[in-house]
Amino acid sequence: MIEDEKDIEIARLRKALYYEANRFQRIGTHSPDCYKWGPQHYECAMRHIKELEEDPQFAKALGPCGK
Repeated sequence: MIEDEKDIEIARLRKALYYEANRFQRIGTHSPDCYKWGPQHYECAMRHIKELEEDPQFAKALGPCGK
């Protein structure tokens, strides 16, 4: 049982390290519109959405429901 838990934790950590390694390899491959480039730029897309939400003109264009 404990060996299974160790294997699960090792797999989880490897997955996290793989994600981080891929993320850091892409440093420098960004542009103002890199959020459009796909899943590798998910964090860029989230940052862009947050910027839009904070823009008063964007909020006004959404209307009272926010949609």
